Amino acid sequence: MADMKPIDFFAFAVNMASAGQVQDAADYLKNGIIYCCRCHNPKQMEQPFMGRIYKVPIMCHCGKETHQKNEEQKRTEEREGRRKTALPNEKYRSMTLENSDMPLPLVQNYTDNWERMLEENIGLYLWGNAGSGKTYMAAAIANRLVDRGIKVYMDGVTALTNMLGDVYGGRRDEAIYRIRNCDLLVIDDFGVERSTEFAQQQAYDLLEYRVETNKPMVVTSNIPAGQLRTETDPRKIRMYSRLMGLHPEKVTGKDRRADTTSARYKDLHAFFNQTTDTKISGSFDTDDFFEAAVQRSYKEGT
Repeated sequence: MADMKPIDFFAFAVNMASAGQVQDAADYLKNGIIYCCRCHNPKQMEQPFMGRIYKVPIMCHCGKETHQKNEEQKRTEEREGRRKTALPNEKYRSMTLENSDMPLPLVQNYTDNWERMLEENIGLYLWGNAGSGKTYMAAAIANRLVDRGIKVYMDGVTALTNMLGDVYGGRRDEAIYRIRNCDLLVIDDFGVERSTEFAQQQAYDLLEYRVETNKPMVVTSNIPAGQLRTETDPRKIRMYSRLMGLHPEKVTGKDRRADTTSARYKDLHAFFNQTTDTKISGSFDTDDFFEAAVQRSYKEGT
């Protein structure tokens, strides 16, 4: 025992770090220091400690770049994983503040002040015409908070009420858990649920379960905020009362659906008439045809 040498813990740590460092067979020595064969930057540095000089592993330039790319990829995968859990409907996941073609101050302000929103239970009722951007704003709020690690759950009212109605399939318990345990619940398209008594009861349960948590929710709807207070149907009065505590905001953005339909029509019209030797017989007023197509798409729910 007396002949045993004391362990040099610093040297041990250096050796362990060196073992984890990626080496290339073409790396070379220069002045006793290992250099990267690709970027020609050192992979070691001399570090004095307790009267001795140790060669400590460091990252070369390309090693740092690779590490940063790997970390960014890891963060991206983790973010996408969180979004899939929080926003099961894929269409919501690309609706972000960064992808918006216009400023969204409501999204910015609500998420920047999230701690206060949660503490004071401040929710939003976003209403407006079809295509005005209600869903986009709600999803942008959800995505921004999810990226910050906040527990969010967003889905359409039909999907949520269908889950609540699945008593024997086991999804009701899952729905109740998600509704109650997330920090922010986002309900899209409230008011489009079926008008049957059973569906209306599930919609009421959806709101009631959330109100009981005393945590905020964001709801989008085509129903004007004023109509929530003037409704005369007893079933709806009971349901709408659960929305009275939300802050109402009318969304009056440009109709994105009409823009998309217009662009699609123009592209197809140009495609079908691109040859010079063959033309579609007859004629029609382009604007009238487009207007009819837009109205038809709204009726069909596309």
